[in-house]
Parts: sequence; C-alpha cells; structure tokens
Amino acid sequence: MPRDASRGKAQGRRSPATRVSPGAPSMPLLTGVVHQEVQQGRFETRAYSSPLMHPEDLERYNAIIPNGAERFLKLLEEEQADRHRKEQFRLEAEDRRIQRGQYCAAFLMFICVIGALLVVLTGHDYRVAIALVGTPIAAILIAFITGVVTGKNERVEKTRIFAETPDGEK
Repeated sequence: MPRDASRGKAQGRRSPATRVSPGAPSMPLLTGVVHQEVQQGRFETRAYSSPLMHPEDLERYNAIIPNGAERFLKLLEEEQADRHRKEQFRLEAEDRRIQRGQYCAAFLMFICVIGALLVVLTGHDYRVAIALVGTPIAAILIAFITGVVTGKNERVEKTRIFAETPDGEK
C-alpha cells in the first residue's frame, strides 16, 4: 500500500480512534479512561402507630412549610371529626333498621293473634289458632336468642382484639 508521507501511515487505513463503518461519517471515538463516581447516602424510614408524628418531624414540617405542623394537626382533627360523623350516622342507621324490624315483627304478631281469635270464634279447630300464634312467637324467640348470642360473640371478639398489644401479642 502506498504511504502518505505527511502522516506516516499507509493510505486507506485509519487509526483505531477513528474507525468508521462503511458509509458513516468519520468521527473520533472516545479513548480515555472511564471515570466512575460512587456516592453514598442514608435513607431513613419512620413508622408510627398513631396519626401523630414525632415532634422532630413536626419541626421539620414547620421548617419546610409555613405553619406545617399546625396545618397537619388541623387536618388530623378534621379527619377525626369526619370519622366520628360517619360512625354516628352508621350507628343511627343501624338503630333505625333494628327499630323497623321490631315494628314489623310486632305488626305480624298482632295480625297472627287477630287471625287466631277469628279462627277460634268461627268454630274452627283450636290447633290452627295455636299454629297461627305459636309460629311467630317461635320465630321472634329464635331471632332474639340468635341476636343475644351474636352480640355476646361480638363483644368477646372486640375484647380480645383490644386486649392485644400493638405487636399482635397477648
């Protein structure tokens, strides 16, 4: 191959730093040492079992956001008031549902007693009258006993849950 006197290299050859694929423009490649920088940091996580934060964290909120701690506490108070309103509404709705059930049961019992009286007064078999009165009485007693047992089981379960420590141990 003929040599180019000005470069001291054979014509048609390129240096390793300027290799180019056929048809691509000629650009020098990076030949330096790659420098890698390593950074170390610390990541801290805090967990709380109550809605209130540690006082240090509240101070940090105040440093970042004007009145941050006060705004955070106000948000907690509003959230708690909202939860109380919802719980009160739920309890009142449950009371109304129970009361409606009691009214319906009393009305059905009244109808059955009137029916039993009519059966007896018209001279039909007294066993029909007993069935008309006995069936709703049995249903009411079963509902009452089931409700008492269910309520007792719920109270026992709540007592067990509240007796546990935050770690779930007894």
